[in-house]
Amino acid sequence: MTPLFSVQARWANRTLLGILLLSLPLIGFIINEKLTQRDISMQLDLAQRQLTTQQRLHQQWLHARPQKSPFQHNRPWALIMLDRLGSVLTSEISLSAIDVDAKKKEMRLSVKATSLTSLLTFTAHLQSLATVTLENHQQSADDNPLWPLTAAVTLHFDAEKADVRAH
Repeated sequence: MTPLFSVQARWANRTLLGILLLSLPLIGFIINEKLTQRDISMQLDLAQRQLTTQQRLHQQWLHARPQKSPFQHNRPWALIMLDRLGSVLTSEISLSAIDVDAKKKEMRLSVKATSLTSLLTFTAHLQSLATVTLENHQQSADDNPLWPLTAAVTLHFDAEKADVRAH
């Protein structure tokens, strides 16, 4: 008598072989992607090490180079001093005119102020930049209620003082 059921059917072996053959491309794709991911991770680590090295070298270069004084920059000293002048301006002071004498390294400022206190505070702040002379101050001729005072201030810039007082 022939058994109707065997321990292992022929179709089961064929099915298993078919599934294995069909899954080979998928297994190959997964292995390929895993290797690609490993290569990318290695390249990323190398780039990170190179970046860290470049940053360290840049920081060493920045600390090793000599510091230039404001009078050694490529910009004219008047522009540098105007930048610094802008740092001490407040909303209580208005610049009406600026006359620059490059040979004497002086600036003459015509200013308007809201009060005598704000004018004196402004000149005190200017002393951190240069030698300050308050030439005159008076009530505004145009009776402007927003700017009741006008003044003339002369700034003399000295290279040594500017280096010491640099912002």
